[in-house]
Amino acid sequence: MFKIHADLDGYLEDPVFGPLNEKIYATILDVSEPNYADGRLYRLTRTPFLVMRDAYRQLNKIVLERHPEESFKAKYLRPLKDEYEDSHYAQLVFSVVYVVFSILGTKQSERMMMAIERSMAAESNYFPIFKRLASELASSGFAFDVNAKSPMPPDWHFEYIKLNERYNALQHDYEELQMAAFKDKDNQLSFGFTNAPDGSDIPRDSIIQVVDLLNSTLEAKTSNVFKLLRYIFSKTQGDLVELVKFKEEMFDANTVTSYTSNLAFNREFSKIDLIRVFRAIYDLRMIISRDGQDLSLDEYFNTLGDLLDYKLSDANKYFSNSIGEGCSEATITAIFDTLAQALLNKSVRKIG
Repeated sequence: MFKIHADLDGYLEDPVFGPLNEKIYATILDVSEPNYADGRLYRLTRTPFLVMRDAYRQLNKIVLERHPEESFKAKYLRPLKDEYEDSHYAQLVFSVVYVVFSILGTKQSERMMMAIERSMAAESNYFPIFKRLASELASSGFAFDVNAKSPMPPDWHFEYIKLNERYNALQHDYEELQMAAFKDKDNQLSFGFTNAPDGSDIPRDSIIQVVDLLNSTLEAKTSNVFKLLRYIFSKTQGDLVELVKFKEEMFDANTVTSYTSNLAFNREFSKIDLIRVFRAIYDLRMIISRDGQDLSLDEYFNTLGDLLDYKLSDANKYFSNSIGEGCSEATITAIFDTLAQALLNKSVRKIG
């Protein structure tokens, strides 16, 4: 298992992977700005630390599987792309994963490198740069000190059991104290009141903790309990973020989701291309409002998003950003060429 560090320095100073992470860090900085000659049209909006953290998280998932290469795209690449709604970022993370695998020298790592290359070589503008880094490391005889002691990641199941036991013990002590505080030997209340204590009797420390939690909710800009806990722990106890993520995955796996329809967006295509197709239909007025009123873009995309159970409320921003970031006409209209070719191919097969 690979160590998940709480900050960037943890990765750069790791006793085993520190030298490799230094080279990866330098390469991430090199690709962080747009380079139209290399086809990188977007500025990297996430920090190198987040790239490193997500890469090593994916590594920890992959090494637990016997043959992860069999479902790389469906089980690893696509879920990360969906989590961030950013295919470029997902490709960057797995480009880093590729570099780490390149120095491990195991059969599993070689198979994963082939799977990553098959999935990303043709469509990622980041991958060739990191593949070149891996080749340079191999040709220079780069190696890491396998005898160095890297701190082992915590056993989260054991940590959870300890915390649960501690919670139960505190809960028991609290109940015992509550009984002793409010009842004397004759079962009469000893503090001079006949009703349950009101809010003024709550300890001041508890009120401060509640206020801190509310402040953290505002800072994190979320009411999602899992996102809130990740935000709090990332500021205080970095390693506990992984525990929260594990619990969230367990929660999601046991939650039955109801969908609006049986239609779903095929994540093998990019979100911006889906938006371009729907935007063209809107601009042609091929779809109009049933009551004859003007149909706003927001209502149009929100309704389509509800139908597909897919976030399209930000479609207008996506579309505007793709124009503002200098996409060529060929890039913008490429999906329509693909649609036309698919339709022609279908027609030709039917005629034949």
